[in-house]
Amino acid sequence: MWRFADDCNAISRKNYPSMADLIQSNFSLLTRYNRPISPDNMSTEDRLNQMRGYKATLSNPNVSEEAKQNAQAMLNELGGDQPREELYQARGDQNKDPMRVSAGLKAAQHNPGVTEGGKQEAAEKMEGPGD
Repeated sequence: MWRFADDCNAISRKNYPSMADLIQSNFSLLTRYNRPISPDNMSTEDRLNQMRGYKATLSNPNVSEEAKQNAQAMLNELGGDQPREELYQARGDQNKDPMRVSAGLKAAQHNPGVTEGGKQEAAEKMEGPGD
């Protein structure tokens, strides 16, 4: 993002002989930064953030059906609606302290703000193997 702003400032400081030269320069700048990013050359964080944005679009009632269809297509292109294992690893979920996870699940079972379904799910996770 900063490179884009720096390039815009550099363009605005140049003296162009004609308006056509200015437009051509701006067009080349925009096409350089508005290229579609392939999921293959995108960082894990970028993919996760894009997936979050598309999921938010899908659940937003103020978004048109066409936009929701586009968001679903983009989400599928990024790897479906569930993050891949590598995304969890990038966030560090595999390094959580098991004692703290267990304490959180136990607290959820006694929290009056948690639904009965949530309490039951917490109990099942506590009893489950490895988690």
